[in-house]
Amino acid sequence: MSTKAPLNPFAALTWDDVEAWAGSSIVSRGKSYQRSNRVRGLARTASGGIIAWVQGTSRYATQVEIAKKKLTASCTCPYGGTCKHAVAVVLSYLECLKNQRETPTAAEDDPRFDLLKEAAQAAAAMHSWEPGIASQLRLALRERREQEQNWPQVAAFYAEDFFDHPGARTLIELQKAAKRAGVEAEVRAGAFYYLETGIVPQTKKPTKKTSGVPAWPLPECEVKGMNERRETTAPMIDALIDIAITEKRPDDVLRWYDQQEPRKISAWGYSGSNEDRIATAVVDAYPDRAVAIWKKLVESQLGHAEVRAYETAAIYLRKVHSACTKHGQEREWKTYLATLRQTNLRRPRLVQILDSLTGHPIVDL
Repeated sequence: MSTKAPLNPFAALTWDDVEAWAGSSIVSRGKSYQRSNRVRGLARTASGGIIAWVQGTSRYATQVEIAKKKLTASCTCPYGGTCKHAVAVVLSYLECLKNQRETPTAAEDDPRFDLLKEAAQAAAAMHSWEPGIASQLRLALRERREQEQNWPQVAAFYAEDFFDHPGARTLIELQKAAKRAGVEAEVRAGAFYYLETGIVPQTKKPTKKTSGVPAWPLPECEVKGMNERRETTAPMIDALIDIAITEKRPDDVLRWYDQQEPRKISAWGYSGSNEDRIATAVVDAYPDRAVAIWKKLVESQLGHAEVRAYETAAIYLRKVHSACTKHGQEREWKTYLATLRQTNLRRPRLVQILDSLTGHPIVDL
C-alpha cells in the first residue's frame, strides 16, 4: 500500500493494494459487480470507512474500513468478509472520488449497521457452535427473509438444516420452502443426491468433477450451519428409510432396509424401535417381510435371559399375531408360538409370558 498518508486513505489505493487485499479472482468479480451498478446507497461511516447495499443473490449490507493502512471488510453475504461485494463497494467509492462526486455520511441509526452486527454475531456463534445462540440468530435472519419474501434465501436456511440433520422432518420443511421459491423438484433431486452420495449440491457452475451433480437452484445460505458437518457414510440409509416411511413408500423402505448393516439390539426396554417402525410401515404391502422382521426382533430378545427382554419380545409377538390373523395365517401363528414354548420350557417366566399370548382366558392359564 502507498506510504503516503492523504486526508482520505482510500484515495491512495492502487490495484496492487486491492489485489493484495482480496485476491485477483475476487477483484475480478468485484469489478463485474461494480460495472453492473449493483452498489447502492453508498455512504461514509463516522470512522472514515464506507458502507453500501450490494445486490447479489440477495441484497447485502457491506462495510469497508481502512485501519493502520489495512483494508478490512464485513458483509452480510455467506462469505462474510473480504468478498466481491466489498471490492465492488471500494471500486464504486473510488469512482466517486475520481469524479469528485460527494458521498453522504451514513446516519447513526442506519439499519445496515444492525444487519452487519447480527451477521458478525451469527458468525461468531457458528464458529464456536453454541447451539442455543446460533439457532436464535439463524431463526431471526430467516424470519427477516420471510418478511422480505426472499423465498430462495429462506429455502437456503432450511437446506442448511437438512444438510446438518438429514431426515424426513428437515426434508419436509425444505420442500415447503423450496415450493414457495418455485424450485421444489430441483431441490428434492439435489437433496436425495446428497443422501445417496454424501455430496452436497453446489450453486457453482459444474466442473468435470461435479458434472453428474444435479443443478442446485438455491443461493448460498447467509449463515452457515455447523462449521464441521458430521462425517456420514453414504448412502445415508437411516435418513432414506425415515423419509420413505414418512412418504409411505414401502418398496423404498425395504430397498434401503435390505442394504442396512446388521445392528445389535439391546435387551433393555422396548428396543429395536427402528426395525419395528420399518415392519409397521410395510406390513400392509409386504406382511411376510414385516413378520420376518418382528420374528428377528423376538429372537434377539430371547437371546437374553432377562424378564425385561421377554416382555419386549411379547410386544413384537403380539404384532406377529395381529399380522398373521389379518392375513389368514392363524395356523402359522399357533405353530410358531407352540415352537417357541417348547424350545424354552426351561424358562418358566418366559413360558408364562408366551402362554399369555394364546388368547385363552386368564383363569385357564
